[in-house]
Amino acid sequence: MASLCVAGVLGGCSSSMILIESLSKSSANPMHLVTLATFILVPLYCLYLDPSIIRKSSIPSKEYGVIILLFFVTNILNNQTINYDIPFPLFIIFRSGTILASVLLTAILQRRIYSWTKILAVFSVTFGIVLFTLASSHQQSQLKVDYLWIDHLPWPRFVTGIIAQIICVFLAAYLGIRQETLFGRYGKCPDEMMFYVHIYSLPLFMPVLPDIFSIIQSFNNYEDSFSDFLPVSSLWLQLLLVCICQIICIRSIYRLTSVVSSLSVNMILALRKFLNLLFSAWIFNNELNLSHWLAAAMIIGGTCAFYNTFGQIKEHLTSKNAKKTD
Repeated sequence: MASLCVAGVLGGCSSSMILIESLSKSSANPMHLVTLATFILVPLYCLYLDPSIIRKSSIPSKEYGVIILLFFVTNILNNQTINYDIPFPLFIIFRSGTILASVLLTAILQRRIYSWTKILAVFSVTFGIVLFTLASSHQQSQLKVDYLWIDHLPWPRFVTGIIAQIICVFLAAYLGIRQETLFGRYGKCPDEMMFYVHIYSLPLFMPVLPDIFSIIQSFNNYEDSFSDFLPVSSLWLQLLLVCICQIICIRSIYRLTSVVSSLSVNMILALRKFLNLLFSAWIFNNELNLSHWLAAAMIIGGTCAFYNTFGQIKEHLTSKNAKKTD
């Protein structure tokens, strides 16, 4: 099950981000609409899989309050900070810091101390993503919004964006720990949690509805239609594809959280960010230099160290040779 979930995270999440990058090139920041559409379709998909999910709940409703708040705030802050004069490479660098935040919060909240091998592996993967991102920084574009309410604050947008990203990193890390705790307390019910977290979050979209209506208008006004027989903006088709990939991604993350530790999940999500950058460079014909390959070696090496890949291979070969000797 874990292997299938990892494939879903790496495949679904990476495909989703590539499609979102393509969508962003054709429209203003569409993330609020993407998030709302996903939050609507995910519960419908859960009901399709198990209609009885709405009548029974293994986890008490009151336990979902913190999860919903963390999940929603993290999503909305991530969507908004792209407009806060944060360069996209810096955005990715901050997001990759979630695994470091996870190590820190796990030590503080759960008194769980990881081995030096795992800690060094986490640093290797994190710095590898930072290096890969910086090497690609000149290739990234940035959205510019003329006016935002944060312009009234006595500091530049960039500072607000940095603060928001730091908050996001620790909220995302704590969210994983909280989910892991609930699964340990009430049993593994990832589809149920996915259903209730998304459906309970829908009313929280009220403050960003004006932005969503504006994005819908820009989608409808987009000149490139899907086909002559179906005069609908092609952006809507791209949005549908994004939502499908998002559903695969989100369900895989929830199921993975129910079987492995929050740090392992964040490590896999960090690898997904690396794949996003790698596929983006390949699809959009961005050149890869020595720094990219050095970063890739750090990420792959750190991942192998974290999961003790070489030790498992050695153990497998030793066991195989022992059987031949017998």
